[in-house]
Amino acid sequence: MQRPTRATEEQQEPRATVLTSPSPPPPGESSIPSQRLVQPPLSTCRSGRWRGSLGSLPLPSGVAETSAAESGCHLSTAVADSVVEFQVTSPSPRSPGSDKPHVHGEQNNGQTADSAAVTGQHLPKNKRPKEPGENRIKPTNKKVKPKIPKIKDRDSADSTPKTQSIMMQVLDKGRFQKPAATLSLLAGQSVELRCKGSRIGWSYPAYLDTFKDSRISVKQNERYGQLTLVNSTSADTGEFSCWGQLCSGYICRKDETKTGSTYIFFTEKGELFVPSPSYFDVVYLNPDRQAVVPCRVTVLSAKVTLHREFPAKEIPANGTDIVYDMKRGFVYLQPHSEHQGVVYCRAEAGGRSQISIKYQLLYVAVPSGPPSTTILASSNKVKSGDDVSVLCTALGEPDVEVEFTWIFPGQKDERPVTIQDTWRLIHRGLGHTTRLSQSVITVEDFETIDAGYYICTAQNLQGQTTVATTVEFS
Repeated sequence: MQRPTRATEEQQEPRATVLTSPSPPPPGESSIPSQRLVQPPLSTCRSGRWRGSLGSLPLPSGVAETSAAESGCHLSTAVADSVVEFQVTSPSPRSPGSDKPHVHGEQNNGQTADSAAVTGQHLPKNKRPKEPGENRIKPTNKKVKPKIPKIKDRDSADSTPKTQSIMMQVLDKGRFQKPAATLSLLAGQSVELRCKGSRIGWSYPAYLDTFKDSRISVKQNERYGQLTLVNSTSADTGEFSCWGQLCSGYICRKDETKTGSTYIFFTEKGELFVPSPSYFDVVYLNPDRQAVVPCRVTVLSAKVTLHREFPAKEIPANGTDIVYDMKRGFVYLQPHSEHQGVVYCRAEAGGRSQISIKYQLLYVAVPSGPPSTTILASSNKVKSGDDVSVLCTALGEPDVEVEFTWIFPGQKDERPVTIQDTWRLIHRGLGHTTRLSQSVITVEDFETIDAGYYICTAQNLQGQTTVATTVEFS
């Protein structure tokens, strides 16, 4: 069977017309660069699959110029829709009977081709023709994990305002430093603390306020508050703190974000415990709150233990019922009646030991709350010229004071009366202790304007109770 001629092949399938220079030299001779002009067929020219420009590309020598009539397009169409490819390369040998062109980048027998031109081939059917100006680079489908920026939730429930320490300690020669949580100083040294702010509040050991000690001074400057303590003693041991104030007119509140504090131990020879103004103190054990035996030391490294006077034994601070806090003393977390009695503390430091004052622990029978109050008159019917007394009694916690106020009939007329307040501790069995507070109002030379309601109000920190009784003119 005869193989169809090339003209027959071109009739069967339209192909691009390839115009080349003379055929390459046989193998073994030096290769001469070739120039090829690719002219698309009529169908390709009309369909617009290949587009280019001939304006800036000169035709190679030996290549006849193709007219618009020969190419099947008008002159303007031929210029716009023709593509000319020039490639200067050494022709690669083909195997006999192989019509497949060598494509640049395609591996042949495990090797990569140097360079080749693909001409006269239709685009694959599964590829869409590119439009003018369209990007010819195929984008890669690379999966990129999106980066989600971390956004801090300012409204989260666990967000709390940051606090900054505003306290500075003034050292010698005008040097400053932020004080540590605890400081140990020798008694007799002076201390100067400053807190930044135009309105500063201060807190320091109550001992300095009780006696209105002139050794301490507090001043407010334009940009900072200043606290100075001179001629310090072991009794000054305690916490010194400051805070900024937010004020609106005359009303101020504490700024929780601007605070500073330090606990200062003033060590004095022969004094392991912070001195007490008395030799005996009373500590009330309330069933609904903590109780503190204030055995505070002046030496940070001191070992402190708690002891019962009778029967004589050490009371262990087991961390469950009783714990030791160097800033407060021994803390009873859940007081009950078995804890009452007389106790004292023992401290050891530097080969020395010392015993504190004694503390009487009393269990409270009355729970926290407004005072339980009663009222009783010496007589509810009084004759003219007689004397009458009205007694108001209140029961409460041993360490909680009770204040009394009276309203009586002759008050508007400024009737002279006598009012006397007293209190004492009473034991109500099983070691329970209660505070008994009383107030007595006495009216002498009773008159008609004294007849009416006598109203008594007893008040403590938890609330108040009001009672009343009547006294008539007989």
